[in-house]
Amino acid sequence: NSTNIGEIIKSTRGKDLLLFSNFTYRKVHESKNTSVRWRCTVRTCTAKVYTSIENIVEIVEIVNEHNGHDQPSIDRKMFSNGCKRKAVENLYTKPSKILRTEISENISNLQTITTDDISLVRRNIYNARRKMVPPLPKTMEELQNSISNLNLKTDLNEQFLLINDPNCHIIIFSCDTNLKVLCESEIIYMDGTFEYCPKLFTQLFSLHGLCNDHYIPLLFALLPDKKTSTYVNLFKNIIHLCNARELSLKPNLFISDFEEAIHVALRQVWDDTKIFGCRFHLTQSWYRKIQELGLSNVYQNNKTEESKWLNHTFGLPFISPNEVSNCFIEDFMSSIPNDIRFQKYADYLVDTYICEEAKFPPIIWAANIASLSLTTNACESYHSRFNSEFYHPHPTIYHFLDVLNGFQTETLIKIKSIHLKKRNSTKNKIRLETFQQIYEDYRQNKIDRKGLVSSLSYKYKKNVSKLSIISS
Repeated sequence: NSTNIGEIIKSTRGKDLLLFSNFTYRKVHESKNTSVRWRCTVRTCTAKVYTSIENIVEIVEIVNEHNGHDQPSIDRKMFSNGCKRKAVENLYTKPSKILRTEISENISNLQTITTDDISLVRRNIYNARRKMVPPLPKTMEELQNSISNLNLKTDLNEQFLLINDPNCHIIIFSCDTNLKVLCESEIIYMDGTFEYCPKLFTQLFSLHGLCNDHYIPLLFALLPDKKTSTYVNLFKNIIHLCNARELSLKPNLFISDFEEAIHVALRQVWDDTKIFGCRFHLTQSWYRKIQELGLSNVYQNNKTEESKWLNHTFGLPFISPNEVSNCFIEDFMSSIPNDIRFQKYADYLVDTYICEEAKFPPIIWAANIASLSLTTNACESYHSRFNSEFYHPHPTIYHFLDVLNGFQTETLIKIKSIHLKKRNSTKNKIRLETFQQIYEDYRQNKIDRKGLVSSLSYKYKKNVSKLSIISS
């Protein structure tokens, strides 16, 4: 009979209590062959129950009625134990979600719960979880040793921790299946995320492959800094991992943001592979310069000649790299507005992106091709989803690894789907067709070079509110 079955819960001190008919009992005696005697936890109450020795939650006898009880304390104990049970069963679910779930499931029994009770239960959740996970490592050495001892495996039982370098402090997560797809990828995208990287590390750096129009996250690395030497060591380690499996990592193209250390490291390790800077990050940098110079209102106007001049510079990434310099001199400098801020913006573009000695010359960011694959937006989207799994920045290494392993499961599903033709969204399809039509008009001399640049310049139009969110 289910009405005669209780439930074992924990006291605030971690002791076993018996919960039955909304009352809690503490164990007072256990006979060897017959039963277990429990007494009400309220000291002034004389109520007792006996449970079976074979089934400790089966009630076999009830003695005395309850008296002198405080119902709110019973409600609090039930609420707290329900939350702690969920917290231990799902170690990395946000406490706020656990609290909401428990309240919604037991709303009729929680009429006496107050905001003070919520705060106490939240603390109980953290305390319950703290007992379930190993002590957090305090040094890099402790952290790397802890990771080595975990024996991380994927759902296919492949080793997931491939490199744990104690000298360079580089940790690489991937597997044989991922590396095979990485080496088959036509384009490799790379990007880092910083805020939700575990403590003691600077960033989580990921490599994504493009296979049959599928963007797939394939390799993840925890890095201690953003130095060129660190990226060089990372890339050499990746090559070593591939070579050890008789694989060759020589993609047609690498796409990354405009972090100089990454570009230098890529050229050192793969001197014959093309590197392309993400168009989104490029135009984002240009717009930040516009903001810095106090020209964002002019840029957003869209109606004045000054606004058009600024906006049209964003079309430069869509022409051939050997045309960029002439285009800027002939089509832009000849009509630059008479304002020192515009001259400073032009100098910034020339010095950083256009002249032969520029840090990022046109060969890195300009291409007259109709493509939606020249950004790291897929990486950005992945990192955004990854970060949303945590409820505070710089999560513990154990929470981080739990989430990373979960995303690896998704990666395996994506790999199994590579052979399927990926359907483009209607929005992307229309966008690509627009690209192609503008380029076709240019090839047929229906529009000139300035017309090409101005027509494509609005494809990465910056929104002030959205960019401020990204910047923050």
